[in-house]
Amino acid sequence: INAEYGGQRLVSMIPLHHSGSHHKPHAHLNDYFRRMLHWRQMDFEYTFWQMFNLMYEPSVVFRMVKYHKQTKNQWARDDPAFVVVLLLFMAVSSLAFSIAFQVPGLGNVLRIMAGSILVDFLGFGLIMATAGWWIANKYLKEGPGAHSVDQDVEWLFAFDVHCNAYMPVSYTHLRAHETPEHLVCRLLLEKKKKKNIETTK
Repeated sequence: INAEYGGQRLVSMIPLHHSGSHHKPHAHLNDYFRRMLHWRQMDFEYTFWQMFNLMYEPSVVFRMVKYHKQTKNQWARDDPAFVVVLLLFMAVSSLAFSIAFQVPGLGNVLRIMAGSILVDFLGFGLIMATAGWWIANKYLKEGPGAHSVDQDVEWLFAFDVHCNAYMPVSYTHLRAHETPEHLVCRLLLEKKKKKNIETTK
């Protein structure tokens, strides 16, 4: 903002409302996915710090998101490290799950891993993020002010919200994975029932 005050020219660094940060959303998405192939550009230390605080003090992460918006005029993470680490955790946990419950066959193990990552996380995540992004920008956004920054919610931020919620929840409950021979939940119930019978004898 350029202004005259007392004969002096003032320059303000406060950004006005504009849509410049959103005129090329696909370019931003391309940069985001391109960084996944360059692990040296990802900040894993900050990612683990975020994951820890999401488990124990989520308000800290929320404050960092607000700070990120104020400094970069962007709600979403520009570092894909969080998604990469979360996908790795899910792959390892699904593999450990299959080994612990003796899931028969490599194909079934891969099916469990693919279902957990491609369906539970990415599939439903893309649907919920897109719906939340559309609703937020359509009905929940405040009207632009004279000196307000752009308040449009980026689609990547909606997906960030999904990732933030998925991270603690996915490791605090047991998901059922169907195999050709049995349901894991049914197997757990049968083992518990068998154990109770043995203890009563």
